[in-house]
Amino acid sequence: AESARLGDQHVPTPRTRNIDWQQELDYMLDVYFRDRHDIVLDQWRAADLYPAINAPEFLIDSNWQHGGVIESGSLLSIDNSNSPPEVGVVYYTTDGSDPRLIGGAVNMATASSFVSDVTLESTTLIKARVHNNGDWSALTEALFIVPDADFDQNGVVGGADFLAWQQGFGISVATTADGDADSDGDVDSNDLVHWQSSYGSSTDSAIASAASA
Repeated sequence: AESARLGDQHVPTPRTRNIDWQQELDYMLDVYFRDRHDIVLDQWRAADLYPAINAPEFLIDSNWQHGGVIESGSLLSIDNSNSPPEVGVVYYTTDGSDPRLIGGAVNMATASSFVSDVTLESTTLIKARVHNNGDWSALTEALFIVPDADFDQNGVVGGADFLAWQQGFGISVATTADGDADSDGDVDSNDLVHWQSSYGSSTDSAIASAASA
């Protein structure tokens, strides 16, 4: 059955899993997928289907990261790989709007030019593009999630929040109030880990209330 599946009838030497199949797997993982990204982009650019300017990329605390869970206070950097040494200006937003307006103008109402690291204190949707001489790169968009285990939003992560997590455990369409600390839409063991790591801490809402008192 294995010989038939591998098509041995078409070759003089029977194929084997540990040689033929493994070699092809290694090629796909180590070469094909590595190179395919640039090949496809070049094909799209040749057909005028993709901008000539490279899109920006995100780093968190100097490490490449495209969205996902981060700690409060993490530093966001935006890399512009267009050279030499950097062609164009990186514009980004933190409110979910596009840095580029319809028609091609810079969205001056919400977009900022990236000049230094941005501190992310809470869950933030970042959108960024490179702008150069009227041309724009494709949009880079990522949601960076700062876990919030203050499920009852009383300003302190405590026992009541653990109870909320217990009651919400297993919900597949969840909100923060249900016990979803990492905003992935469900309540699971990962949310419990976030509650454990922040147990006893005061949240931004509590600090703000204390400051205004």
